Amino acid sequence: MLLEPLRSARCTASIRHLDLSQSIRCTTNTVNVIAIRRGAAAIEFQGERKSTSVGRSEFALLTGEAESTIRPLGTTPASLLIAQFDALSRSSAIFGALLSSDCYTATTGHPGIAKLVPFLEIAEQFDHDDVLSDQIVLEKFAELLLVQLASHALSESNVIHHATMAQPQTSVNQKIHSVIHGFWSSPGKPWTLASMAKVAQLSRSTFAKQFRLIVGDSPLQYLTDVRMNLACRMLQDHELTVSVIGTRVGYENGSSFSSAFKKWSGQSPIDYRKSLNSPPPNSAEA
Repeated sequence: MLLEPLRSARCTASIRHLDLSQSIRCTTNTVNVIAIRRGAAAIEFQGERKSTSVGRSEFALLTGEAESTIRPLGTTPASLLIAQFDALSRSSAIFGALLSSDCYTATTGHPGIAKLVPFLEIAEQFDHDDVLSDQIVLEKFAELLLVQLASHALSESNVIHHATMAQPQTSVNQKIHSVIHGFWSSPGKPWTLASMAKVAQLSRSTFAKQFRLIVGDSPLQYLTDVRMNLACRMLQDHELTVSVIGTRVGYENGSSFSSAFKKWSGQSPIDYRKSLNSPPPNSAEA
């Protein structure tokens, strides 16, 4: 799946209170999620003059491509939740390629982000590092934040701001990202390995090898995941027929799409759509 590496993530989460003289250092090869509870913070990147800032009820995802320092911004201390995902160190190259940035920040202007704010307020009640149950709650909330922020960052239309570090535009990561961006923006395009390699400006064999090395899946499998995830979103709209959805995500007709969707999810598109409206198994009938 697109966010499969997140399943194995080992998380360390805590609530931190930073006075004006304090800071937090985030090393490379680790993925960090930051949620601001009070005040504001600046994120500065080592060796660069670039920086970005996050305010109250805003979130940041650091992909681990560059070392960074988090400091209070302004004249008041900052309170924040910070989570570090060490098991994603081997996947930091994946984040760098997929997100094409070192830092993404998101505000509550988007529904997917806004719904996290109540959880952030609840997290304040679990600010006890010495209580195991509190630590578990914080870590699970951090995992939720990571998945939500990564999902939004992958969909470039949902990205609010990014502080892109200096990186050669001809790097392999950038070339692979250009193809991934094409998958998301034009899922209905008749993609082939040849057309993907052309976008990346690589030979077919080099492109296929580098794509699997960076992403962890073959280009065609990743494309299928993109198409099916987009189809799942579209199936929530009952005004769209299965045939129309299939065409939008790159299939010639509803039949070929339905076959591919069932192979991918274990359900037909119709059954999946019905399951969206099914009551929970243990729900009581009126």
